[in-house]
Amino acid sequence: MPSLQRQLVTLEMLVEELADELGLLLAQVKPEISLHYLALLKQYLKSCKLLAYEADTHTEQGFSEIIINQGICTHLVSKKMLFVQNKLITYAIEYYDATSKLNDIRDIDFSEQADIRFDLLNVKAIKLKAQFRTVATAMSKPDYCMLQKGACLPDFDWGWDNL
Repeated sequence: MPSLQRQLVTLEMLVEELADELGLLLAQVKPEISLHYLALLKQYLKSCKLLAYEADTHTEQGFSEIIINQGICTHLVSKKMLFVQNKLITYAIEYYDATSKLNDIRDIDFSEQADIRFDLLNVKAIKLKAQFRTVATAMSKPDYCMLQKGACLPDFDWGWDNL
């Protein structure tokens, strides 16, 4: 099996794991991202970057035909969509990392420098959310919703209506 198809199968397995974990998160009273979900999302991004590297050897049409023929990861209809997805997931992961650090500072750190770090991380989180929103709103709503569902990004943070 060529490496591009292997990467697609790997992505599909990761999507299934992400969907299972997301289902557990949504069952909570107050949905919140878990460390396991974040680790899976990071692994998904790593696999997507490998897929993008493998896709460089294919034309846009050739890549699209492979996606259609495989019948998996159909939300990645083009190399451009793969690039956009990688960008959005990078913003989402960095946002989650920044908010995690914010929560740690708020809950644990009471030093003099904590307020400064808190303000800087808060600005970083707001900037990342704004960058995500800018890229997402540049897409059409159906394309974004298909990509969001395909990458298992939760509605409570990244749904079209929450942007």
